[in-house]
Parts: sequence; structure tokens; C-alpha cells
Amino acid sequence: MGKRGKPHKPTDVTRDFVMRCLKAGCTRDTIADAMDITDDTLRKYYQFEIKTAAMELKAMSIGVIDHHLEDNNLEAAKFVLSRRAGWAETTKSEIKNDTKTTAVINMVKPTATKPDLGDSDIE
Repeated sequence: MGKRGKPHKPTDVTRDFVMRCLKAGCTRDTIADAMDITDDTLRKYYQFEIKTAAMELKAMSIGVIDHHLEDNNLEAAKFVLSRRAGWAETTKSEIKNDTKTTAVINMVKPTATKPDLGDSDIE
């Protein structure tokens, strides 16, 4: 039953609305208010959307990044490396305080090293 006592029947349109709102970060209360239903009704009829919206949004985003990586897009590669592999571009920042002293901070890319193979005869 809706807030006004009328029964609620989900449709493809309302399911799509709930999914889009959840992906946009809306709360269940906000969505229920917009649909003029209670939170209990929302949870009853839209359990699938509530459980999968965040995962679907992430999967869609990864699909976009994958597409750009397949096209050898350097910016996409930098994005993935910075978020998933701890890589950072070299930057230089200066911090000044009231006493006119300056601190310089340098961030550098991690350096690749060859694995230590010990005293192996293999080259």
C-alpha cells in the first residue's frame, strides 16, 4: 500500500526510476517520498534494484574504462594505474606559511626494479 492507502504495483518504468535514483546516490527515503510510497514498500518491491544498483554502476564505469584501455588511451591507463596500482605522476608542491618559509614536496613515480634472482646462472 502506498502512503495514501493505495496499492503499489511495480512497472518497468518505476524499476528504472528506482535504479537510476540509487545510482545517483539518492537515499531510499527520498526515492520512497518521490514515489509516494513507504520505505517498507520500496524495500518489498525493489529489493533487486537496491541490492544491485551500486554494483551495476561500477560495472558500467569499468566498461567505459576498458573500452578506452583497448584503444590504448594513455589517460585511461594512468587512471587505472593511479587507482589500482599505487602509481602517481611526478608533481611538485610548495607550502608556504605565515613566516615566509617554504616546504617543497616531491612525489615521484614508483620505480620498477628487476626481481632479485639470487646467484642464479640464468641470464
